[in-house]
Amino acid sequence: MKPHTHKQPAKGRARPFAWGRKLEQNGSVVCYALFRRDNAGRLHPLHLQYLVGVAQRSMIARDLMAARKRLRDRVDEIDLQAMEEAA
Repeated sequence: MKPHTHKQPAKGRARPFAWGRKLEQNGSVVCYALFRRDNAGRLHPLHLQYLVGVAQRSMIARDLMAARKRLRDRVDEIDLQAMEEAA
């Protein structure tokens, strides 16, 4: 049997997104925060807030996926501008 080697991806490159969730205002509002770093290492956040008991999980999931894409596009645009300026 061949031994398996596992190469870990470069730190910070494996998962370009980070996220967090916390309850605010006596547990009546849940806040989601998405984060992504650009090539220069600057952190770009995007925050979403929902009322507990009002927002449905499917709506939150759909909004988070759209927010992730918006954040990705925004950071990619920043990276592209930086590459054009460097060229």
